[in-house]
Amino acid sequence: MTGDAIDTSDADQTNGRQEVEDQSQAETFADVLSEADFFHTSDEVVFADLWIDGHRETHKIRGGRFKNWLRRGFRSRRGRAPDPKAVEMAGEEAAAIALDGGEVREVFVRSAMGPQGEIFIDLGDPQWRALEVTTLGWKIVEQPPVRFRRSKSMRALPMPSRSGSLAGLRSLLNLADEQQFVLVVSWLLGALHPNGPYPFLALRGEQGSAKTTCASILEGQIDPGLRYPRAMPKNIRDSVIAANNSHVLSFDNVSNIDAQMSDFLCRLSTGASSSYRGLYTDDDEALFSGRNPVILNGITEIVSRPDLAQRCIFLRLEPIPASERKQEREVMAEAERVRPEVLGALLDAMSHGLKRLPETYLAELPRMADFAVWATACETCWFEPGSFMDAYTANQRFAVEATIQASPFMSWLWSLLASRKPEVGDYWEGTCGMLLGDLNQHAKWSPEMKAPPGWPTSESGVSRNLDRAAGPFRQAGVSIQRAPRKVRILREADLSSPQPCFNRRSVRTVGSVDGDEKPEASDHASLADIDASNAIDASSGQSISRETALGASIRRAVGF
Repeated sequence: MTGDAIDTSDADQTNGRQEVEDQSQAETFADVLSEADFFHTSDEVVFADLWIDGHRETHKIRGGRFKNWLRRGFRSRRGRAPDPKAVEMAGEEAAAIALDGGEVREVFVRSAMGPQGEIFIDLGDPQWRALEVTTLGWKIVEQPPVRFRRSKSMRALPMPSRSGSLAGLRSLLNLADEQQFVLVVSWLLGALHPNGPYPFLALRGEQGSAKTTCASILEGQIDPGLRYPRAMPKNIRDSVIAANNSHVLSFDNVSNIDAQMSDFLCRLSTGASSSYRGLYTDDDEALFSGRNPVILNGITEIVSRPDLAQRCIFLRLEPIPASERKQEREVMAEAERVRPEVLGALLDAMSHGLKRLPETYLAELPRMADFAVWATACETCWFEPGSFMDAYTANQRFAVEATIQASPFMSWLWSLLASRKPEVGDYWEGTCGMLLGDLNQHAKWSPEMKAPPGWPTSESGVSRNLDRAAGPFRQAGVSIQRAPRKVRILREADLSSPQPCFNRRSVRTVGSVDGDEKPEASDHASLADIDASNAIDASSGQSISRETALGASIRRAVGF
């Protein structure tokens, strides 16, 4: 060897040892992978069935739990941790096996329909057991034929009691009447059903009405997860991620739902498909397709768009007197105590519903028809026949009132129609521009009393608002008819029946709070008889809020 020659023997030996070590690790991981069953979903998300401590678990191959399983398997064989690169390579090998040779299986969160029409509910316990509900009853199964996945936030359901009862749940909830309780139980039964559609539960009440506590109890009864309800996501991507990792979504203290979020929630209720960029380093899409039950709670009317309102069950919670308040820890401890018997009662009702479903028919199908039929099939396990539809129909009428109340445009349009005297006629006719002029004049907007945010400023804006108003107005006896450049609004119901006037000074935009208590509507004052600018009931001399007058007028029109 000359003086200028380079000795490469040490480098060759090092590379050779590394190749041997890499091969050795690959062989060890191949042995680990042989113990798993790999498959993929219809949208090519790869999963593995793993046997851990004598039970089967299902995990995403590209998730952290699967990689931890790989590390544990390697350590148990070699007595040390593997190289991170080797773990990644083993994961990619598993993904290739799942895509190339694995079966196609769907994976569910919390609730799934079995191959014979039975319902499976993931218990969320360490043994990965599930509840099986059939027409013959319910039982716990070790290895359900369907596959479930779990997020980090998911918690276990209680072991259900064979002595099921709803009494403990009723005593915990601050509900106005039994009809509201029927709706709550029906919503829970609907949320446990795998297929949906799922109406949203919209809780409204002032401070001190236990909205958050109520939402936490209901979520914890069927899909326990985060300790407290979450805030409304700021964008659709965050909403999709939340929906992908939980069955029930509970959003706390909601003050406003914008148009984009409202549209997404509508699709989430009946079935949504969304995609977003999975990583910023490539062009792959992360896909979401599913339905989710949702709980919304807030102080004001948070649902202002008709399409979302028609998918909601509205509950108004009354403030709890100071003498009857309890500490949160007491209430939640009691909720925990009754969870087994309440879950048992819900499972009994689901089995009852599966048995009655083939012979359950409704004379008229409402919106969310599949939910209504399912709730009707289940109802006679715990309630009288017809209880659900009586409560649901009344609630849908309230949805009309809530929708009109929450929209400045709809509420002022209603006010304009209701204030027209009989001799003027029972209809309004003209262009969208003329309607905007009449509305502005009726509301008397000024520098001191400005139009609320979102108020239309053009004919096209009026046209869009009329399209949204058509549904709830039709249900309240007002027909909005459209023709090229013409609008005809026909009053089929009596809107000017004894009601107090609308108070301009109490006008609120969506999300505002009015803490003043107002008296109920008078039986003697009418919109036509009272000066709309002074907000005084002529028969009582008391001030009347716009919300009181508007609600009373709408309730009469929809048949309350």
